Amino acid sequence: MDPVLQAIADVDWDELEHAYGPAADAPAHLRALLDGDAEACVDAVGYLDAALLHQGSVYSATAPFVAIVAQLLPRPHTAMTIEDILPWDPEPRSLRVALLDYLEIFAHSCCSGISDAQLYAEAYPPGRSEEDLQRVKANRRAGLLELGPDPAKALLVEHVPTPPGLLAAIDDNEFRTAMRARDEIACRAVIPGVIEAIEPLVDDADAVVRIATLRALIELTAHPTLNAKRSALLDRLDTIAPTIPDPAERATAARVSGIHGGCPERLLADPHPGVRACAALAPAFATEQRATDELLAALERPEVIDEWFNRYLPGQDGWLRHDVIRELVGRVHDFEILLPAAIEAAWAANEHTVHNDCISFLHRAFPDPITDESELSAAQLSYLAVLAEIEPLWQTGQLDRWFSEAGLPGGRASCRRFVEQ
Repeated sequence: MDPVLQAIADVDWDELEHAYGPAADAPAHLRALLDGDAEACVDAVGYLDAALLHQGSVYSATAPFVAIVAQLLPRPHTAMTIEDILPWDPEPRSLRVALLDYLEIFAHSCCSGISDAQLYAEAYPPGRSEEDLQRVKANRRAGLLELGPDPAKALLVEHVPTPPGLLAAIDDNEFRTAMRARDEIACRAVIPGVIEAIEPLVDDADAVVRIATLRALIELTAHPTLNAKRSALLDRLDTIAPTIPDPAERATAARVSGIHGGCPERLLADPHPGVRACAALAPAFATEQRATDELLAALERPEVIDEWFNRYLPGQDGWLRHDVIRELVGRVHDFEILLPAAIEAAWAANEHTVHNDCISFLHRAFPDPITDESELSAAQLSYLAVLAEIEPLWQTGQLDRWFSEAGLPGGRASCRRFVEQ
């Protein structure tokens, strides 16, 4: 028998669960990924997203499902392009890249930052017998089966009453914590096999696959015992990334490298300004003037920053320009240096973004409360004058509140009079 088919057959899927209930439907999706039918593969990737890694959570069926996905990834048919895998995908990608992206999500989900020791303490709580935990589990399972093949639909759509055994398990916080921890332990246990299965793809002919593999492997090596391997992977990422034709992929590599402690040196000199800015965000460059200069240069036109790429990048929190602003303000303490960027960000802001575009600059401009004896600098007054000119910034009241706390007169008109005086 095909080893992947054998692996599927070796798992008692009926005893496992995903986000929506029993995982008896998992084998069909795995076989679809193995068979390579395009439409069925789309459904299988959607299933992996919605059921096995729902909102970044893992379940008892996640570990064996992901372990089998890793085994089939090197097979030639996974190189085929799949259209519209998920509605939020920015563009068609290969099945291989889609699955590697989910291995990255899987790694991030089960390497939660909780130590192995703490995770085991949660999985096997002292003072709670295993017999009692298994009793609650069995009653919960019976409740799910009572709801039929789609428990989530029965509860949320058809409004079927929650069975007592399921309700008791939901209300048992210690039981839920223990089961969640056990699911995460099971996921961590398959990571070495996943790494071994996909590591050869680092040498794939497709550069996008190479980057996707490295991203997944970097997340998979988050455990402290794998630090040396992760460091080597980061070096490999920083070497390969500049050869990628797509600027968005290079920017993604820069963010991944920076987030995980890498030093994307060559990307800091990339021809694309967005890639350079993303490289400059790396903490490794926090004290490098050339990186600070890139962030300052990016904020000469902050409205353009958000048009550089058509996707959210790793680590991005809101609009990309706001990542640039936060990092720049954290690195530069001299507001006179920040003033041009602060002014441009203010003109790019609107009533919905005033907090992220302006407030951090205000904190740097006015680190201490203003008193009657305070003498404002030319840079401080220039910034206040610009804020007073931009009417939409005052519509939500955020500036008024901040000004009041800082000892400055609240309200746009008061701000303008204060500057004129």
